[in-house]
Amino acid sequence: MNGSVVTSGQQLLEVWQQHTYSEFVLRDAKGALMTMSENPALVIVSAKLA
Repeated sequence: MNGSVVTSGQQLLEVWQQHTYSEFVLRDAKGALMTMSENPALVIVSAKLA
């Protein structure tokens, strides 16, 4: 996906499915990263569960 723009909900769904399949089924970090932008950002949100 690097260098391209996702323009529709269907394309976004397909990219998300490929990403999660690569990350959790194949356990392929490089494959998951290929579905991301060139400069991905990580946002950590605290759930404040105790």
